[in-house]
Amino acid sequence: MPHGRYPGVVAREVVRSEISWFRALTGLARRHGCEFHGDLERLNEWPEQLDELVEVVCRSWSDDMKIRAQATRNPLYPLRNLEIRPANLLLDEESPLWIRRWILRLRGALLALNDGIYSRSDAPGRLCSLCNLNENEDVVHFFGTCPVLREFRLRYLGSIVLDREQMVYLLDNRQEWLAVGQFAFHAWRYREFLVKEFNWFKWRPKHTKDTTRAIY
Repeated sequence: MPHGRYPGVVAREVVRSEISWFRALTGLARRHGCEFHGDLERLNEWPEQLDELVEVVCRSWSDDMKIRAQATRNPLYPLRNLEIRPANLLLDEESPLWIRRWILRLRGALLALNDGIYSRSDAPGRLCSLCNLNENEDVVHFFGTCPVLREFRLRYLGSIVLDREQMVYLLDNRQEWLAVGQFAFHAWRYREFLVKEFNWFKWRPKHTKDTTRAIY
């Protein structure tokens, strides 16, 4: 950009006055312990310093998100490989989109179950709607232990019951995702049918939102 262009003049004045985006940028560098001198006479050094700052900020944000994720009510988070990104459309061209959707829901415990990660710990009606094991219906119960869904596990995953180690293995290995996605799709449809046909509306509080909507 020519030296006299208006955007360049404004940018240099912002730097000299240490206001607006320049103040935010220098503050960000200080918080993350990065070098950024902001010297207009050494503009050639800015790209390297800014690249380093972006890398450090991204790494810090990722670490913070992982810490927060570990603190959620998702029982599988502490065991999983958090470097796997099933929602990355560019890196994963092998698995169909609908499979990746189900993997993402299972890995993140995002299914609308009675004891989902967004349910209050003291909320009523957290028990499984399908079986009589008197267990809370979270992602571990749905994916691994609910006896009503064991036929789907046996058909697609080769076992009627899964322990947490097996669940994590299936969710962390892309070659298993097709089978896992097929299980989740058909098991969820069956759950939805049973819940709507039989026991859901007998005890569901009137103020509770309907969580049986189709999500496939």
